[in-house]
Amino acid sequence: MSFHFAGRTRPGFSSFVVAAGIALISPMISGAGCDDEAPVLGGTPEETANDQSTSTSETSAEAVMIHALTSVDVSATTTDDELAEAAALGVNDDFGESCVTVVVDKNVVTYTLIDCTGRWGLLHVSGTVVGTYSRTSDGALVAELQGAGLTVNDGVGDWKATSVGTNAGLVRTIDVTTDWKGYTADNRATSRKGTYKAVLDFGEICVGLDGDWNTKIGLIAWDTAVEGYRVCKDACPVEGGTVTWTSGMKSTVLNYDGTDTASWSNSDEKSGTLKLACGG
Repeated sequence: MSFHFAGRTRPGFSSFVVAAGIALISPMISGAGCDDEAPVLGGTPEETANDQSTSTSETSAEAVMIHALTSVDVSATTTDDELAEAAALGVNDDFGESCVTVVVDKNVVTYTLIDCTGRWGLLHVSGTVVGTYSRTSDGALVAELQGAGLTVNDGVGDWKATSVGTNAGLVRTIDVTTDWKGYTADNRATSRKGTYKAVLDFGEICVGLDGDWNTKIGLIAWDTAVEGYRVCKDACPVEGGTVTWTSGMKSTVLNYDGTDTASWSNSDEKSGTLKLACGG
């Protein structure tokens, strides 16, 4: 594969995502009572925990994918067209050189991805994403991103996102507004819509999340609020992060303590622990 730049070519691209530590893969639920007292917002405790962890995992994956599509030194460009060309070149840093074809037309880039997977792990993405690039009056990079029939890990859907990104040394901060509609691997209709701030530290290889979004999978819908969440490659989430899920009058709060076991408590005055799939 190759990039196509108005008559000249550049090498291709490979992807990245850090969902490790957020994903509660096959969670082990324990606590004050039987398993059926675990966090429940809909369905069985196991189904609900899996749906909730999938939503949070997808958001962290989305954040690093957005970074890969917006890896631009704004200070080195003077026009929006140059921003787009820099973004098309920048995907090489995160996605490699073999899984994407890119076409640049003024300030618009069309990325065609074929099973891209990258240096931060756990992401497989295929499909077409169109990015439109501009900047704010204070120099922040703005990207309008849109994908149709996009396959991310085991799900497929249509995606729209707006990101505003700034750089400070090896730390990248991205403010994201996102809207995803599609289907899970087991063919359940799903949607996720909201806003969040992602902080990517390329010195320590860590991703932080703070934000709120609404998720629906099948007939289950809930709101997620993430505060102080941070996870580094091959490690468990750092101490102090929380994820709160709310559905109607029901709510569950998950607290990370830096180990592979997180504690939870819910509005029914139940509590327990979840075993996390994290660590090197």
